Amino acid sequence: MIVQGTNEGLAAARARGRTGGRPRALNDEQLDDARILLAAGKTQTSVAKGLGVSRWTLRRAFESGSDPENV
Repeated sequence: MIVQGTNEGLAAARARGRTGGRPRALNDEQLDDARILLAAGKTQTSVAKGLGVSRWTLRRAFESGSDPENV
């Protein structure tokens, strides 16, 4: 019964447009900027530092969309 109530509550929240979880570290505009900088020859470390995230956060963001090596 508890699991059913939890699932119903989550479904109702989704219907209202709510999503759970941690917010993304980089938005789409920041990822576009990073792609441009990487294509211009900047290193992943310098781009990540400029965006205020770790190098690995930048890599994961691209892995979910496109590969930074193929910019």
